[in-house]
Amino acid sequence: MKKLKFGVVGCGGQGGGWARYLAKDEQVELVALCDINPGHLNAVKKATGCQFTTQDFDEFLDQKMDAVVNATPHYLHAPYSIKAMENEFHVFVEKPMAITLHQCDEMIRTAKQNDVKLQVGHQRRLDSGSIKIKKAIDSGKIGDIYHMNLSARWYRSEMYF
Repeated sequence: MKKLKFGVVGCGGQGGGWARYLAKDEQVELVALCDINPGHLNAVKKATGCQFTTQDFDEFLDQKMDAVVNATPHYLHAPYSIKAMENEFHVFVEKPMAITLHQCDEMIRTAKQNDVKLQVGHQRRLDSGSIKIKKAIDSGKIGDIYHMNLSARWYRSEMYF
């Protein structure tokens, strides 16, 4: 089977984690990394062995890839994802999808127009607690759900937003 060729843009935090994960997958070839921070690039290059790194997003998009992981700051999710999809790359974008509903709609429209996949990351859906709750709901053990409220007390610095 042919390996999927991935690139990761935004190599700090989540993006660095995605790059490390993808580099270990036998069905994937990590072919390109992009970040404006040379420290992030060098650290992830060293950890993954990925040979191509750049601080220039256009140069990143010139690489032979099937898909792009977009783990940039939130305000870049829409413009970078749209540009990648216009270049006919499938895109996995970290949450939030974008910062406005208009941007989300444009991302969806671009994916359809270019016949590529767009996926938004919601990694908690595979968390063991989330899976147990889903099974309890599906089995009817807790009855009909009419309302749900969640408080997540994860620390997020101002930079996150």
